[in-house]
Amino acid sequence: MTFDIFSELPCAVLVTDEHERVVSANPNLNALICNAQNALFPEFMDSLLTRASSIFCQTHVWPLLRRNGEVHEVFLHLHRPNGSPLPVMTNIKKTLMKDQVVYIWLFFLALERSRFESELLEARKRSEQLTSQLQDAHERLRELNAQLEARMVVTEDANRSLTILTNTDSLTGLGNRRALESAVAKLGQESDATFSILMVDIDHFKTVNDTYSHDRGDDVLRDVGQCLQAAARQSDTLVRYGGEEFALILPNSDAEQSLRVAQRVHEIIATARPGGIALTVSIGAATAKLDKSHDIQPTLKQADEAVYAAKHQGRNRTVHRGSWNSTSL
Repeated sequence: MTFDIFSELPCAVLVTDEHERVVSANPNLNALICNAQNALFPEFMDSLLTRASSIFCQTHVWPLLRRNGEVHEVFLHLHRPNGSPLPVMTNIKKTLMKDQVVYIWLFFLALERSRFESELLEARKRSEQLTSQLQDAHERLRELNAQLEARMVVTEDANRSLTILTNTDSLTGLGNRRALESAVAKLGQESDATFSILMVDIDHFKTVNDTYSHDRGDDVLRDVGQCLQAAARQSDTLVRYGGEEFALILPNSDAEQSLRVAQRVHEIIATARPGGIALTVSIGAATAKLDKSHDIQPTLKQADEAVYAAKHQGRNRTVHRGSWNSTSL
């Protein structure tokens, strides 16, 4: 499709469709970007922009354009064949031509604007005394700030995703050791908060791997995780602590309450047969008050010692570190 009327306009013109494909361009745009006279334009408009301007268009300009039908005074950089960026101001409007919805882009050189913005940025670095000039710089940098905000949104989303990944055990979908930090933060919201920790260790897990396969062992770990979730209270935090060991953080829980939760764990696992195998677990429990340091490592160590004691006493039982008494099924 051609749009001959644009050939007569004294500015660079680009026409795109709703899918950001290039429909037409006038000779002035060819001249502006130093394109060969008979050179073919790329299929999509993105190829005409620098990477930064492409991101800005995708995250800011196109959404505004599709919603409002027009956008004015947008600062972009065109990508020229020789690799150098070309600063331009553009106005865009949605219209209907030859029964097709198109977007008309008018480009105007903005070399002076680009130079002045660079000077203002440099002046801001040199001295904080240029406050009055910086006010003008903020206005001049409005479009650049919009780009930065768009990038920040992308970065924040990526950081949130990364946080989830770094705090999640990939096999079971439970939290990992890093997730304990957020659990401690929740505990710290109450002064002198009493809490308990259950360390749950699958009995004879190495035998499961050796006898059935490591894939079956993975199934067991996932199923045990689900059993522990079923036994836990809504306020509890469950993490895979490492290997075949899991940790349950029980806020506002004394020794008696922790033992009740541990008993539910034993009963659910005995009924569920994780991975299709009759299994038992050994549980170490410890109870403490969270001090101002929010350090739960001593309590974790006590619970871990209690697990060892449960193993030593014959497995398939719970030992509470405070009393060293055990309960078994």
